[in-house]
Amino acid sequence: MRRHSRLTFRSMYRIKVLNRDNDYLLGYVADVSETGLRMLSDTPQVVDTRLPLRLKMRVSEDELLVMDIDAICMWSRESDKTDFFESGFTLTKPSSDYSQLVQEMLAVRRIKPEQ
Repeated sequence: MRRHSRLTFRSMYRIKVLNRDNDYLLGYVADVSETGLRMLSDTPQVVDTRLPLRLKMRVSEDELLVMDIDAICMWSRESDKTDFFESGFTLTKPSSDYSQLVQEMLAVRRIKPEQ
């Protein structure tokens, strides 16, 4: 059972996931939680591998958010619904920037537009 709320993105190109060591694009964030993320990619990831990840997200036309995290791939499988591979990552150490980003996204999601 999930312990944390997840944020799923309608556009999978919203947050890029790169290998921090070589700036290689691994895939795109499908959803995030306080302790990890699910990534969609063209190739499967190796389970139990620790990766230095860099997340890149455009927050406005002139501003790009770049965040470094360390994570371990917990699972990886081919999606039955898409032509992508899905991989689940858990953070190996707490990141206050990452936690703040998730909390801000959850807060925005809870705000309902006026009718």
